[in-house]
Amino acid sequence: MLKPTIVTQTAQSAATSKPLKYYVYRGQHTQGQKVRGNLHAENLSRAKQQLRQQGIHIHYLVEKKISRFVWRSQRIDMRDLCAFSKQLATLLQAGIPLLQSLQLLQSASAKLSMQALLHHLQVDLQAGHSFSHTLQAHPQYFDALFCAFIASGEQAGELDAMLQYAAQYQDRTLKLQTQLRQALRYPILVLLTAAGVSCVLLIYVIPIFQTMFQSLAADLPWLTLFVLKLSEQLQQHGLIILGCTYLIYRLLRHAYRQNQKLQYYGHAFSLRLPIFGNLIQQSIIARFSRILATTFAAGLALPEALQLAANASQNQLYEQAIQQIQADVSAGQQLHFAMRRSQRFPALLVQMIAIGETSGQLDCMLQQIAQQLEQELAQQMASLMVLLEPLLLLLLAAIVATLIIAMYLPIFQMGLAI
Repeated sequence: MLKPTIVTQTAQSAATSKPLKYYVYRGQHTQGQKVRGNLHAENLSRAKQQLRQQGIHIHYLVEKKISRFVWRSQRIDMRDLCAFSKQLATLLQAGIPLLQSLQLLQSASAKLSMQALLHHLQVDLQAGHSFSHTLQAHPQYFDALFCAFIASGEQAGELDAMLQYAAQYQDRTLKLQTQLRQALRYPILVLLTAAGVSCVLLIYVIPIFQTMFQSLAADLPWLTLFVLKLSEQLQQHGLIILGCTYLIYRLLRHAYRQNQKLQYYGHAFSLRLPIFGNLIQQSIIARFSRILATTFAAGLALPEALQLAANASQNQLYEQAIQQIQADVSAGQQLHFAMRRSQRFPALLVQMIAIGETSGQLDCMLQQIAQQLEQELAQQMASLMVLLEPLLLLLLAAIVATLIIAMYLPIFQMGLAI
């Protein structure tokens, strides 16, 4: 999250960018129209200078402190970056200079964090850095693929066209991410509901039965004893169990991020998961095809496109396989032959790429492959959710039924004994 007090991340950028402050203003435009808004600047004098450059006579200008909660609620997401690419491409196509376009986007942005990011970009551009170098200072927002598009556009003098290609890729990625979130939303909601209902029953309902069972001299079934013991542990040590679980999760997550070997085994295990492994593999191949199709259409060289695809694969097994494909292609091998050797891609995909290379229409073939794989992935996710919905409902019903049966089983046994 970019805040006004954070400078850009590269050393050269940091030398030119100063900590930003947030100001709220009211004033009157030279045309007589009253205006109000907010802006980012290094200090009060710079804020006044920005407003005067916009032709605003200042009536009120004061620095405002922004809480951490507000910044988190205005976090920059993929939707904002996709809109940024499209709007910037449109402004550049209209003949508006890059720096002025960024100023217009900053004044039109509703998010404070986006305004701060755009201000940082302007400061670095004014310091003489190229646009691609400026974007590389913010890798949390602009990945290597996006920066490669911009660098290629700057070299070819077609920045607006490359921004369009980047926006198309971001749009496709956003669509897949949205579909994935929608597919996972229901299962996560059901699992959280099951956990919540179970905790409420174990902490508040089961103790009522426990008091009743203590007055009975009869032996309790093993299932009832197990549920009573579990309820007792949650009442006495529930917060400790929750805290330890969260601590273990954070430690394992930190160890996983720091250990490349653990990541490799984790990625390999994810590809072998029943049902989900095939879905993960399909998403990796669809992303690979979309990156190749977009970069190829944008005019990037195939080895460079393969390197970008390897970096964006999000799986070490496929990253190593694509890097080997890049090495083979750089050595003079055809793309389909190198992909066949890797044994990581379906035979039909390799065959379609071979046809594209033979016919000299690899770019069109890659576009068709990417579109087909994305459609298949969306259909697979939809089918999986149709299958999981009744299974998850059965799981929720089974958990609740088990707890109820455990509590009423002693009563049934007493009835039979009488």
